[in-house]
Amino acid sequence: VLGWNADSVARNYNYIHRFSQAVHSAAEQSGVGVSWHMAPAEVSFSEQVDEQKGSAADARTGFILASGLPGGMRALIGADLLPGKDVDVVGLCTESEAEDQAVPLTAVSTQPRDVSRRVAAQLFGLIEQGVSAEAGVDLVPARLTRRASTRSPARDSRDVPSGGVAALSV
Repeated sequence: VLGWNADSVARNYNYIHRFSQAVHSAAEQSGVGVSWHMAPAEVSFSEQVDEQKGSAADARTGFILASGLPGGMRALIGADLLPGKDVDVVGLCTESEAEDQAVPLTAVSTQPRDVSRRVAAQLFGLIEQGVSAEAGVDLVPARLTRRASTRSPARDSRDVPSGGVAALSV
């Protein structure tokens, strides 16, 4: 996993903690190893990519790019690992960022446009009504869009040797 930078982590943004917990929980349930890299981490991430290069042929290896998308993609391509063919790559990014990659990226989008529209509508609604805002949370579901950067899922997970998952955040 290529994660967020140290400043973002130090600010204790709640989505970073939730995302990190979810990645570790899912990996543990699946019996998959996780290596986490803070961004910018092209050097350490590149080293992880090089380590995974040998196992990519023998095991299903994937990378989650929570941030640092350009650097993460450069590291993979620099190691001659083609997303969707040699390794699976999923990004946490907007649809336009995912589509702009050399290999269209499977992505989890937090749908920033939808969030912005909702916030603006709520704000103007409060202004027009002249009432104070109430505390609360309005969750906007993330959306996974599968593209060429991930291979087809295995029909039976027992047929696929478990590989490592590397994550990077910026």
